[in-house]
Order: sequence, then C-alpha cells, then structure tokens
Amino acid sequence: MALENLSIWDANGDGIADVCFNAPGDTFFTAGADGNIKTWSNLKETSTPKTIKVGETIYGLVVKDESVYVASDNNAVDEYSLSDSSHSGVLFRFTANPTHVALSESQNLIAAGSSDFTAKLVDLDTNEQKDFVGHKAPILSVAIDPVNEYLATTSCDGNFRLWNLMDSSVVETIGIVKPSNDIGNSESLCRMSWRPATGEDIAVPSGNCINVYSRDTWILTHSFQTPSKPFNCCNYSPCGRFLAGATVDGFICIWDTETQECLQTLQHSSKASICSVVWNPKEDNTLAITNVKGQVGLLQNAVPANPVQKSVPDDLEALFENEDGKLDEFFDDDAVESNTSQPSQPNAEPAPDAPQENPFDDDFDIPSTNQLLAANDDLAPPTIPTIAKLQEDDATSSVSELLGDKPAQDPKRVYEGPAPTPMQPPFQSSATPEHLSHRFMVWNSVGVIRSYTDETESAIDVEFHDKQHHYALHFNNESPEGGSYHTLADLSMNAVAFAAESLEDVPSKLTVTYYATWEGNKEWNIYMPDGEEIKAITIGESWVAVCTDARLVRMFSLAGMQRFIFSIPGPVVSMAAHTDQLMVVYHSSQGFNGNQSLGYMLLEVGLGTGANRARKIVGGEPLSVSKKSTLQWLGFSAEGTPVTVDSSGVVRMMNRGFCNSWIPVLYLDKLTKSRYDHYWVIALHENPQDVRAVLCKGSRYPSTIPRPFPSVLQYKLPLCEDDSEKSKLEEEYWRTRLFSSHTDFLEAHGFEMDEAHKREAKVLMQHSLMKMFALACKSDKESRALEIGDLMPTSSAVNLTIKYASRVKKMVLAQKLGEIAQEKTQEEMLAVMKMQRSQQQIDSDDGEEEDQDVDDFRQKIQAGYSHTSTEWADHKKATASTQQQDANAVSSTSTQATDADDLPDLPRKPSLGTATTRNPFKAVKPSTSAATTSSSPGSAKSDSASGSKVTSVLDSIPRKSAVPKQRGVIPKSHSVSKKPRPKDGKKQQTLLGSKSKFRLTSTPKGKATTVEDPPSVNQQVLKDIRNEFSSGVMLYVSETREGLADENPDLDGMEVRKLAISNFKKLTPDERQAWNARAKTAPAGGAKRKLQDEENGEEAENFPAAKSKKSESQAADPSARLAAFAYESEG
Repeated sequence: MALENLSIWDANGDGIADVCFNAPGDTFFTAGADGNIKTWSNLKETSTPKTIKVGETIYGLVVKDESVYVASDNNAVDEYSLSDSSHSGVLFRFTANPTHVALSESQNLIAAGSSDFTAKLVDLDTNEQKDFVGHKAPILSVAIDPVNEYLATTSCDGNFRLWNLMDSSVVETIGIVKPSNDIGNSESLCRMSWRPATGEDIAVPSGNCINVYSRDTWILTHSFQTPSKPFNCCNYSPCGRFLAGATVDGFICIWDTETQECLQTLQHSSKASICSVVWNPKEDNTLAITNVKGQVGLLQNAVPANPVQKSVPDDLEALFENEDGKLDEFFDDDAVESNTSQPSQPNAEPAPDAPQENPFDDDFDIPSTNQLLAANDDLAPPTIPTIAKLQEDDATSSVSELLGDKPAQDPKRVYEGPAPTPMQPPFQSSATPEHLSHRFMVWNSVGVIRSYTDETESAIDVEFHDKQHHYALHFNNESPEGGSYHTLADLSMNAVAFAAESLEDVPSKLTVTYYATWEGNKEWNIYMPDGEEIKAITIGESWVAVCTDARLVRMFSLAGMQRFIFSIPGPVVSMAAHTDQLMVVYHSSQGFNGNQSLGYMLLEVGLGTGANRARKIVGGEPLSVSKKSTLQWLGFSAEGTPVTVDSSGVVRMMNRGFCNSWIPVLYLDKLTKSRYDHYWVIALHENPQDVRAVLCKGSRYPSTIPRPFPSVLQYKLPLCEDDSEKSKLEEEYWRTRLFSSHTDFLEAHGFEMDEAHKREAKVLMQHSLMKMFALACKSDKESRALEIGDLMPTSSAVNLTIKYASRVKKMVLAQKLGEIAQEKTQEEMLAVMKMQRSQQQIDSDDGEEEDQDVDDFRQKIQAGYSHTSTEWADHKKATASTQQQDANAVSSTSTQATDADDLPDLPRKPSLGTATTRNPFKAVKPSTSAATTSSSPGSAKSDSASGSKVTSVLDSIPRKSAVPKQRGVIPKSHSVSKKPRPKDGKKQQTLLGSKSKFRLTSTPKGKATTVEDPPSVNQQVLKDIRNEFSSGVMLYVSETREGLADENPDLDGMEVRKLAISNFKKLTPDERQAWNARAKTAPAGGAKRKLQDEENGEEAENFPAAKSKKSESQAADPSARLAAFAYESEG
C-alpha cells in the first residue's frame, strides 16, 4: 500500500511511548521516555504541542474530560489538569513502576498494571479500589470490558487472564506468549482490545498473530496472521468492524472482521517497533501510532475506499445450486421479503457513474448485526459461516440450518455455584520468584543462596552467616539450552542441595554438596525417573527430601543413599525440615471463592544421630490459612516448632500443648506503615521471642543488590480488647507459656535445656499471674482470682496469693487458695522423690554393667586354666561370702515398709577387690588431688568406667539409642556423665551397713503399732529421702543448701533442694565420685544429724500435715492459720 497516507514525526524521547485521543477526537496526546505529556490539537505535524512535565519516564496515559491520568516512574498513577497543567492528586500507588493504564468505554473506571505483578482498578465515581493479584511476573497490559464485567490482563509470565470485577476472582487463564522476567525481555507488549459497545469478543496479540476469543466461553474463534514478526498491539475501530494491528518490526495491518480479510498492510521505512495504535473516535478513518523511537504517526484513510471484496468460495456456491445456478439471486430483494433496506451484496459491483462511498463518512452508517437484531429480530440478515465452520458441519446439513432456521434446542446448563480457585503452585520458603534474573534461592538462619544471570554467566553463590562455619561456595548454573539450570535450593548446617528442571532429553536432577563430610568427594547427584519433576526440596539433620509432581516424597541420606519413598494425597505446595522432623503441605481438594484447600503431614522420619523410630505426628489434617489467602512461608522455629505465614501476613505457630492446633502469634501487615509494604520472613525464634524478616517497601520481595537488612519483630497474640490492662497481662502470660513449652518437646527428644531459662520463664509467668490476681481482687472477681491462683507454677507462689487475699480481706478466697497450696506442695514432693529414684536407678544400672564387664573379663582370661583353689581365689570367695551375709543381715533387720514404687533390691555382682587388695589387671594412675589419692577406695577408676558414655538428666526416659551430644541448632548447656559404681568390697559393705543402720534409727520403735492411720504422702516422701542420704547427692545438698538459700532468697526449701541437685549433676565424674565416697564414709552423726534436723524443720514449715498426731489435733483449720500468718506478717 502507498505510504503517502502515513506521516511520522518526533514527539518524545527514545523508549516506549503511548498515544490516546480525547472524546471528541479533535486532540490527541502522547507521552514517553522523556517524562513529558504533549498535546496535539490540529492533528498536523507542523503544529506546536503543549507540554506538561510529569517525571523522568511515562509508561502510559488516558484522558477523561479535562484530566489526564499518567502512569509514571514514581510508582503511581497521577492525575493532572489539562487546563492549568497542575497535579490534581494520586489515583493509586504501586510497589514498582506501572506499566500500562486503560480507561473503560463508560469512562468511569481506570485500570493499571505494574511491575510488582499486580493490577489495580478504581471507580472514579465512588473511589472504590480493587486489587488483582495472581500473576507471577510484571503486567504487560490491561483492558476493561465495555460492559464493566471483566478485566483482561497480560503478563510476562506468558498468561492472558480474565478477572471478574465483582470479586476480583480469576475467570480464565490462557497462555499466549513465551514467559520472561521483565518487560524489556518480553517478545511482545500484548496490548489488547475489546470489541466496542458489546464486548462480544477480545483481540489479543499472540506471537505473529492476533487471536480473537469469544466472550464467556473464551474459545478461540479466529486468528489473524501475517508473515511478519510478533504483534505488539491491536485496536478495534469505533464501529467494531475493523481491527488494526502493529508488529515489532513496524508493520501496520488492517482487517475486516466480518469478511476476515486483510484490507491493508504497510511498513514505515524506519521499521521501528510500534508500541501503541488507536483509532480516532470521530470515525474519520484515521489511525494514530507511536513507536519505540518516541515518534508519533497518523495514518489517513486507514480503511481503503475500495477494499477488495472476498469472493464466495466454490464449495459454498455448490450448496446453493438452484434452477438458475446463481447464488446472487438467493439474496435478491424478491427472494427475501423484508421491510428494511436491502443489505449490501458482497459480490455486487458498483455502478460506473455511482459515487464511491467512504465507510467512515458521517452520512454513511454501517449497521452492525447487533443493531439490526435490536431493531427487529425477524429482519436479521443471514450469516454466512466460515470455511472452517462448514468443514465442521455434518455433510447432511441443510440450507435452512446454515441460514439460521435450525430448530431451537434446550439451552445448555450453566454452572452457577461458587467459582473454583486456581490451585497455588509449589514454592520454596524464603525464595524470590524464579523468573527474576537476580534472585534469592533461599535465605535462612544458616546462610543465603543467591542466583544471578547476566550477559557473562549464570551462577549461584552460597554465603554463610557465620564465616567460621564454612567458606563461601560458587556453582555454575548455566543450562545447556541457555538460562538458569537449577531452580530450587536449600541450605543446612551440613549440606546444600539443588534441584534442576527437566530439559528436552534430560530428566529432573537432584544435586547435593555434602560440605561437612570428611572425604574429598563431597558432591553427588541423582536423576529422577522419566516424567517426574522436582517441585519441592528440603534438608534435615542427616537427610534430604524432594517431592515430585508424581506426588511422591523421596528421601536420601546426605551421602547419597536412597532411604524412603512415600506418597502424599495431593499436589505438593511446599516442604520444610528441622532435625528429624519433616512437614509437607499439599492441596487436599479444590478450593472455591478464592480460598485454598490445603492439608499437611508432620512426620518424624527416624533418621539421624539418636533419632527415634519413624512415626507420624500429624497426618492428613487441614492447614489453617486466612480467608482468600495463599501460603507464603513454611518452616520451623529455631527450636523446632512448625510455623506458617500466609499472604495476609498472619504468622501461625503449632501449639503442641493444645491438640497440635495452630495459633496466630503475629500479624505482619499491622506492623507496616503502608498497605503496599510487606515483610518477607526469614527465620523465627522462641527464645528469644522474635521474628527475623526483611521489610519490602512497595513490594513483596526484596532485591538482591544492595543486600537488605533484616528487622527483628516481636510476637503479639491477638486477644480481645488488647488495649485493656487485663488483656495485656493475659497476653504476656499466655505468650510466655506458649513460647516456653518447646522445652518439654525437646527434652522428650533427648535435648538438655538450660535450667536458668526454665526458671526465668517460670518467674515471668508468676509475675504476670500475680498482677492478674491483684487486678481480679480489685475488681471483686474472686472466681477469676481463684482460677489465676490455680495457674501458679509453685506452692510458694500460691502462698503469695494467700497473703494478698488475706490482706485485702477476702477470707473465703484465702481459704480456697490454701487447699490449692497443699495440693501443689504434695505434687512437688512427689516430683523430687521420683527424680531422686530415677538418678539412683541410673547409678545402680551403671554399676551392674561395669561389674558384669569385669566378670566377663575374668572369665575370658581364666579360660583353659586349672580351677584349683588359690590364695587369690579363696580370698575372692570369702569377700563374696561376706558381702552376701551383710546383704542378708540388712534385709532381715529392715522393718520399714516400702512403697510399691521403691527401688527394687537388684542382685549385685561381688567386687573383685577390697581396701587392702588391688586389682592385678588394672593400671594404677597417679593422683594429683588429695580427694582422689590411691589410698582412697574410690580413687582408682576402671577402664570401663572412664569410657562410659555421656548422659543427661533425661536418661530416665526409655530410649533405644543414645542421646546425641548435639542435634540441630539447639546447644547443650551441660552434659552429665554416668557415675561409675565403686567396686571396693569394703565400701559396698559400709554402704549397705549404713543404709541398714539409717533405716533402723530413722523410725522409733513401736511407732508402727501406735499409729492407726497409714503414714501420709509427705511422711513417706521424707522417709524415702532419709533412706537415700547415703548417696553423694544428699551430702552435697546438705552442705550447699544454706549458701544457695542465701543466694536465692526468693526460692523456698524445695526449690533450693532442686537447684542443689541440678548443680550436683553439673559436677565432673571425679567430683561426684569423691562426694559419693565421703557420703559412704561419713559418721552416723554430724552431717547426717544436721540434714535430719533441716529436714525436720522443713517438714514442720512446708508440710503441716506431716506433724505429730498431737499437734494436728490442737491445730486449727489450715486456711485460717495461713490467713492469720498473713496478718501477722503484715503487722
């Protein structure tokens, strides 16, 4: 076609430019990379435009009346006045640069897309704004439905989406272009266009063609193609009949949508990519364009005056054969009776002397099919189907069916229920989207894995927060087909793992670098079976797990051995691991109305040092997610508690103490100053109570350069009336209790927790409860105060509440609290007794194991020798006989009844040496301490004793395997070695004798016959404690008790005893053995008598029920005595 109708001139700087007309069509506006809005009023190149300076860059503009709305580089869509060029305000803001803006046909709605993957729409009449979130890459273009029902968007993720304007839900998603990570890398801008007035279809550029999709069904009805490069934009004419499209190499094409014929194709000599095309609304057959050089152009007579008409195909002519054999006669006025004007004949030739009419003249109106139907349904002209339609029709189709006379059929049923929600795709926690050229593959408490792709290379860098743990690692990430190869990664204290997508003939691959191993070959990889794609990856303490799209979880050891494989019920969403725990989140079913239906499994896989057998903690349970939200982060706290974060900013933590339920512990969106800001979670801790997250201003993901700095956030439980004093105290108490409950779980799994941390949490809870108790008493809420008193952790804390209740004259409350104090006192004594029995049982078991080892050793070295009597053998038999007699004497003289829970009398092996006999097979080591000289019975340690394994206070829990020295990230505060059992016969005899003597003298004669009632629980506890005085721990407690009580005045007698026992466990094995030796050689009086006096005093102070019968008969009610004590102390 001739180029004389196309005129192009410079308007804005180099870069993407946009153009639009005002409603009358007498003025058009351009904007581009120079940041200026230029107004062209006379549609001529020689005119001087009016300029409005907006910013550095403008990405799009629309005009309504006297206002122009501009998408500029200030991350917002601004409004400017055309009359005085002033800034009128901000329409809405984004977290990144906007990319396109569109105005509805009714001119009351404006939509815009942004590089932050979101689109927004605002109603200019009501200022109501709606967000459309779902794309995974920057938005390319937006278009509003003429009837204000749908919003169309295209994105760099390659998808074309239709959104419902009522609820912002996704109606349809169609792939149209190749995905990219930025607008500059996209092959097309994909500027769409709805058919005017009716919106019966929408035209979308897709590669080197323009696809037309029908409304509601969104089925591809036609595709306009040209032998050119990809189309950038398209636009319907105001009448809806013609469609204009422009390509990236400067071609402009005009089609007649009724005949589907290309009317005109032309290309400017500059061959610059055309980025915008728009028709003049006056219908004067003028088309305006802009290109990437900042130039603007006008195409006059875009639709030729004499377009070539499409001839009727021969096969269609054959269908209408009649006696005359003329198809034209079928459309003659005589053949079709109508009261309207005669429709135009496609093949009719104009008369020679008839003037040629321009379809865009003001006095020439081309009625559309919809207009005719609206006027009179009976006068609708016949529609000639396309060739493709004819080929699809059955061969027996009649002419009447082709003309639209087909009998009416029942309408198809339309689903009117809730709209299904697209399933959330899999994701890796603390990772940015895959399409970004510079992205974080993972950022956790161990380190950061960063992937980048530029012109020179594609690589992965691994950096550790602790530089002393390991040096930084560098990996090549170049794909054989170009771009990034590995897309998923995870990092732990021992290894780093990568997952690669499958290529054309290469399956998906797992690569692990076990950098903590001792061998030189640290890297290994394994390919997945054909058809399986890795979708999620995580690393535990000594294993790595991947989940594939075949719904299989595959587990490997860090050295590369395949361990387990199991199935999950639905498509995976994400996985996380901590020490021996594995959590998998998956789609349990189809979600509706914007909600996700997720389920999860929590397993203990049974791998790693000291791990228990594999077991399922939670399986197949629904996962709590906020309304119309998606899961954004999945992981564990540093202490091993499962945590989730959703797109609404709600942080939820599993409450193991309450049926493994999920409790919200923080609302991240309430901590941001702007609703466009978001926190990107990295790690969580329970001790101290904080969340590590990166504040992303105006975005949901942080940038890699410069490296963002994490913020420390504090938890806050969402209780009711959180501003009141009562709610603040309740929130503090329950938060402290929740975040200190992890110690029970860790201790049950073999970890040793710091006793100081436990005491600190207990004191903090006690202070909160006391404040709540005082507030309840002031408010005359005695029932609530009684509930608070029952929550007190110790009996001494309950005593404080009794004093306070007595002080404020609430005697009934004080009486009821006294009953609670007695119950807690008994519970504490039983706990101490159980702890000491467990420790004594451990010591007894260790001694038997050592004696058994020595016995076996004797039998081995004596194999093959004569069994005749020798001096050494006779002496050993005599020693064994003496010990057996002492044991029989103890059992015969013991008259004290024991409880069913008392320690059983286990058979003991005879010792091999006495105080005057040395083991000839044991090397004597010189001692440097006076407490461990060679003359001391406990100075020489056997080889088996010195090599005994390290134990903890949790060894009383049955375990099949040894407790690991260190697991995960939980450091041990201390370790306790098992105490070797003394093998000296004399010491054993003294120990048994002292026990027997202690039991005989601890209970006066005739006491059993005079007391009618059975001994109370407290009395039995004290007796058991006295019976165990022969061990070193009790001697240690008796000598250090006073000093600990002075150092800790806030602790009562039982808490001081517990603290002394804890300190004894921290002693070295040699020190504990020395204390045991002192306890067994101590005289009957002295320290023992002192301990007995202290216990009697403590018994009288803390256990009034354990006094003599005479004292009990004279005493008054316990609650009254406690109240009286409070009054006396007050005075």
